Amino acid sequence: MNSQLHKENASRKKVRAALVGAGYLGGFHAEKLASHPDVELVAISDLNESRLRELAAKHGCQTTTDYKTLAGQVDCVLIASTTSAHFAVASFFAQTGLPLFIEKPITGTLAEGRELLALQDKQGSPIMVGHIERFNPVLIRCREMLAEVSPLFYRFFRRGPFRERGSDVSVLHDLMIHDFDLLRYWTDCHSLEITFQALKAIKTSLIDQAVCAGLTDTGILFELEASRVWSEPQRGVHVVGRNATLEVNSVTQVIKKVDHSTGQITEEVVPKADAMKAEVASFIERVMIQRTEPLISARDGFWNLEQVEKVIAGGVKA
Repeated sequence: MNSQLHKENASRKKVRAALVGAGYLGGFHAEKLASHPDVELVAISDLNESRLRELAAKHGCQTTTDYKTLAGQVDCVLIASTTSAHFAVASFFAQTGLPLFIEKPITGTLAEGRELLALQDKQGSPIMVGHIERFNPVLIRCREMLAEVSPLFYRFFRRGPFRERGSDVSVLHDLMIHDFDLLRYWTDCHSLEITFQALKAIKTSLIDQAVCAGLTDTGILFELEASRVWSEPQRGVHVVGRNATLEVNSVTQVIKKVDHSTGQITEEVVPKADAMKAEVASFIERVMIQRTEPLISARDGFWNLEQVEKVIAGGVKA
């Protein structure tokens, strides 16, 4: 390591971080924050005191059942609470201009999202939204291959068995929202014309199976499917282009490419990596250290939520 860089890293003051929400995802976020070399995990807040004791023993941090007591004690807050609590927690800290990381979806409703964006504009609070698939190695590699494919059509699918975790929101808010984020990121679109959507409540009173299709304002056809009533996880992307077709398996991290001119089929296995670790590291590096814009902004997160609500509002419900 360069000696000057080593001195800079050694003298760099650690980012004091707090985590609000100690559930399933919160446990992983606590691990990533605690293990980051530039972060001091100061405290975790949750209403479940037993869970707090468990994570405090593991990571050696403080705990509180009242997230408001964290004000003035930390440099940033990562919010992994239930979706219904996102706005209350985020708006409290955004009023002070504190940098925030909010797990997707950004808020539970569009009205809350608009209010949070207005508060961000007023107070200047940097906000990153946690769309983890931007950091999935096989999807990063897929995006790198798009230029040679010249895409015409995208098909995203996310299927898996039912789990209580995440069932407090629809399958669109839980799963499909990731693919709206990727669709915009990959096609550089600004709006979608959704021509078909079918929604079904099966296991819950919310939507558990959803399909939608349409056209981006950049001329790309797309189809998205999300389901939480399958026997096993099936996640991937099919990209049909002028020059080739890509078949991406997000579970096995394998990409198959079919060259249209030769018919040749090639297969690439992408090395697995910790996407959440990379996601948290991006927030710390870009927002907290470099003081630059996050990779996924609050407005990106709000746009993704808008597409979800658009599908639900116009969907054919069986």
